[in-house]
Amino acid sequence: MFSNKIVNVVLIILICVTLLVGAAFVVWMFVFNQDNQADLAGQAANLAAKTETRSLTADEIVALTVTLDSVTTNLADQQHVINIGLAFQVENKKAYDEFEKLKSIYIQPIVLKLLHQTNPGDLFAENGFDNFTTSLMNAINPILSAGKITQINITSFVVDRL
Repeated sequence: MFSNKIVNVVLIILICVTLLVGAAFVVWMFVFNQDNQADLAGQAANLAAKTETRSLTADEIVALTVTLDSVTTNLADQQHVINIGLAFQVENKKAYDEFEKLKSIYIQPIVLKLLHQTNPGDLFAENGFDNFTTSLMNAINPILSAGKITQINITSFVVDRL
């Protein structure tokens, strides 16, 4: 490389030291921060506890709530039919407008698909409604670009055997 051997040796030593420091940093990041990444649920809970929430007035709740009045379909076991009404609360007016536009072409099919994958026992379990609404929220939020759903309430619920 260079005509002087001492410059070559010094350059090689500097490159080796830089690589060792970089490798040590990467190892340190994975080893010492592994506990933090393993407890993502705990981190989310801590973040939620630190976040200040502003209570909405009744008028604001009504203005940000979209209803899906009656969805009737078979459940996964094909022996039960469900009629369910849902109220979706979104975080802002833009999300409300977007949700209203997508309600019949995207949202209702997602609700139907999720209901077709659900057994009656899943809904009647101890946390059945919570699990269903969480799954529904996780399925719908990715398609909303102007905001997200903050809460889903079940406004009517009837399951009948065929």
